[in-house]
Amino acid sequence: MMRIVVTDLDYKKRTEQNKKNRRGGSMENVVEPTYFQGSMSAVQHAKRMAAQNQGQLPNAHDLFLKTHFKKVPGKGQVAANTKAKWIAETYQKKLEETRSQGIQKSPNELYWETVGERNKKGRVKGLGQSAELYYGNRMGRASRSSQQYTLSVIPQMQDQMEHRVQALQNQMEAEMQR
Repeated sequence: MMRIVVTDLDYKKRTEQNKKNRRGGSMENVVEPTYFQGSMSAVQHAKRMAAQNQGQLPNAHDLFLKTHFKKVPGKGQVAANTKAKWIAETYQKKLEETRSQGIQKSPNELYWETVGERNKKGRVKGLGQSAELYYGNRMGRASRSSQQYTLSVIPQMQDQMEHRVQALQNQMEAEMQR
């Protein structure tokens, strides 16, 4: 065995590569984390967030921010990876566009448009298995073109209530200005 260690160049090469791999490799090949949610599932995070908000389920984007961003002292909110940063920035652009155009869309619908569709496992990017809380339980291997945005019952009811409250507020403001 000692003779192999000393003389075999292939063995030395493999050993050096393994040492680099154990140390994390070079700075160029740093593996980004996928999320910052810890050992809790996204569903558990959503339930905790709902408990803190009088039982109201957070919208899909807020849950995404909770599980893919963390507060770092001196740096503020930091994204888990470049994909998470892209999703957050794209969502904000879509939100600003719809507001500037006067279009009313729910935050869950905007998030759906931002990340695209479900993957082959039926999950929505950034939400994992908690997607069924927001978009129903559409699992299976449907073709991408046949997949569509469908809200789950609870967020749909919340969205309807928010629209009704907004309409009533607008109506009351209009009456007060008369």
